[in-house]
Amino acid sequence: MARGIDVHFWHVARLALLLPLLFYLTYEPQYARRPVSWAQMMLFFAVLLALPLVGRALANRIARIDSETVLHRASVRLNRLLGMARMAALLWTSAGLYVFGYGDWVSHVVSRFAQPSLAGAVLATLPAYGTWLLLYWAQYPAERTLREQAILIHLEAAFPVRAPPTLVEYLVYQLRTGPGVILLPVLAVLLLRDVTHLGLKLAGVAPNVYVESALYTVSALAVFVLSPVLVTRVLQTRSLPPGELRDRLSRLAGRANVKFRDVLLWDTGNAACNALVAGIVHRFRYVMLSDLLIESLPDEAIEAVFAHELGHIVHRHIAWYGVFLFSSLVVLGWVAVPIEWMARRAPFAIYPDVITGVVSLGAAMLAFGALSRLFERQADVFAARAMQSHPEAAGEPAGVDQGGRTPSQPLAVPVGVRGASAFSNALRRVAYVNNMPLEAWTFTHGSIAGRIRSVESLAADPTLTPRFDVSMRRTRAVVVVIMLAAAATLALH
Repeated sequence: MARGIDVHFWHVARLALLLPLLFYLTYEPQYARRPVSWAQMMLFFAVLLALPLVGRALANRIARIDSETVLHRASVRLNRLLGMARMAALLWTSAGLYVFGYGDWVSHVVSRFAQPSLAGAVLATLPAYGTWLLLYWAQYPAERTLREQAILIHLEAAFPVRAPPTLVEYLVYQLRTGPGVILLPVLAVLLLRDVTHLGLKLAGVAPNVYVESALYTVSALAVFVLSPVLVTRVLQTRSLPPGELRDRLSRLAGRANVKFRDVLLWDTGNAACNALVAGIVHRFRYVMLSDLLIESLPDEAIEAVFAHELGHIVHRHIAWYGVFLFSSLVVLGWVAVPIEWMARRAPFAIYPDVITGVVSLGAAMLAFGALSRLFERQADVFAARAMQSHPEAAGEPAGVDQGGRTPSQPLAVPVGVRGASAFSNALRRVAYVNNMPLEAWTFTHGSIAGRIRSVESLAADPTLTPRFDVSMRRTRAVVVVIMLAAAATLALH
């Protein structure tokens, strides 16, 4: 979640940052328009430049609004508009590659490298990512005004108050949480692949298609395991200092039997009240809590948010995302078969690879969003269970229950009123600190209000929690079936 007006498109915009890279990595020169002219190239860049200039003019106009209610409504509309503009800029990369000649120019420049290379990926995607960042520059005046008005509200609520970030701080934060987290691991895969490829070439080995596939697979696995170390550097983190809060979090992790390398304090410059977990292997796994989260929430609410992140670990959501990605790549091949069949019989020219990519990518993103929202709900339920089974719920000291035994693990109890209330209050507090409307909906998380209603509905009937567990097992079974079908398809080919 992002503090301020950047609400509705925060998650999907960052996931969509992969689009330009995917367009380039699947680029087929034979489908590109030729011949091209400098006028067409200028049109490609002119559209990208116009988006932030128009957005800046609108943001400056909104920043002059005096009424708090009108300002908030206008800011929400601007956020949606600029969110769509960011998506359009990322999608416009495809037009640049295939229609306006940018792909042909990039291929010419990096022709000395084996495709796809890191140099080509950076050059091909730089216009889209530059425009993505400029659109945040455009949004800044409205964002700053909204945060200045929120200062009075936070003062009345006795929340910590900080001056709005400068433009540089604001853009650096967007870079770190956007391209820094999403793109750097992918670029690291390309770099590792290029270095290995160069080493083989110098050794006199000519890589074939099988060696190329093996290089990508090994590089991706290595980066997948080690990327949390990179992420912690990009996000500016440090170990959470010793004290009562860290002790509480350590006891909760012990009750849940969860292992990780460290709990980190995430320095956002008080720009976000948020938490996240990174890492599939416990030796390279970190739980990160933002500075604003630590300052603005009481210990119990922080513990509830921390429990949500533990839920992602306990249910192995990161690994399941990997399974989903593997399955999706093969499903793309299934989609290509009927599209190629239609392309051969169509009375007009159809580029099957391009259509397959667009249709498959759209379907994969929709499926990913649905799966992500389910996993978020499962982590919410785990957090509510953790707070329900908390030893302090019965008025006992932390670490023992009424019989002097070790407390039950969170998954052993259904969601109750106490657990649902503790977690729901934490969600409300996070939304309030982030200036986020409870009904605001995000692609990967849903809405805060919907998540609260879901947890509280489980508390109303103890039999509903086991039913929820069964439904999640069925969802995983569906993903496993798709993965097995994908593996069978690869074996047959």
